[in-house]
Amino acid sequence: MMKKWHRVPTFIIVVVLIGIVVLAGLAETTGQAYAKGDVVVVAHRGASGLAPENTIAAFDLALELRADYLELDVQMSRDGHLVVIHDPSVNRTTNGRGLVRDKLLHELQQLDAGGRFSKEYTGERIPLLEEVLERYWGRIGLLIELKEPSLYPGMVEKTLDMVGRLERSDESAKSDEMYAEQVIIQSFDRDAIRSIREQMPDMATAVLIRSERKRMLAEDWEALAAYADYVNPHQSLVTARFVENAHAYNLKVIPWTVRKPSEARRLIHAGVDGLITDYP
Repeated sequence: MMKKWHRVPTFIIVVVLIGIVVLAGLAETTGQAYAKGDVVVVAHRGASGLAPENTIAAFDLALELRADYLELDVQMSRDGHLVVIHDPSVNRTTNGRGLVRDKLLHELQQLDAGGRFSKEYTGERIPLLEEVLERYWGRIGLLIELKEPSLYPGMVEKTLDMVGRLERSDESAKSDEMYAEQVIIQSFDRDAIRSIREQMPDMATAVLIRSERKRMLAEDWEALAAYADYVNPHQSLVTARFVENAHAYNLKVIPWTVRKPSEARRLIHAGVDGLITDYP
């Protein structure tokens, strides 16, 4: 075998080595967002199965695990700051008590948002939306969920303003197709999504659907397609027919929340475009 190898022309060996380097480079990029033809992996509240949800630690870990997108939730403080936390109250995820909307930003930032998950994460804080956008812009996709925007006057406009400022400061994002959907904004509130489409027509938008909505009629699909690019249902709603119907109206499907390999396999077999998971 050694004699045969030595007779291989040098240029062939060089070509093979170059091929290995190129493939290694491609492998390096496949974990990044916006890859075409792939099932997109969305880290639910960051890598929330492994680190405290909606914290920088969870988002950094999702990036390390090569997720395509970070999913994060937005509420508003009493003094009008957009903060990244899922629940309307701080009770479950922090060492504090009370509603997010009743607390000033400096009060929220004093809370420990990691210790309840594990002592290892004691000291993690509730991030500002602006902080998360600036930290991860261009490094990973961002799926932003606006929580109860009807309770927070100005939430939609403030979010669009932050995203717009970053887009304007990053001219490469406009010219490079890779960044076409750097940000997707989703909500259960359809009026908020309609408003986003009206204010920023190029913004990618998604409508969330709860598990109790068991049937989508033709008029439902047509209505959604008028202002949304994605329909993101609870995974229990997803069948091959559901995905086919969505695709027929040019809507992509990214179900939530996937926690088991068997769930992922079923959904991928149904033809979904992505998965929102605690374990990216």
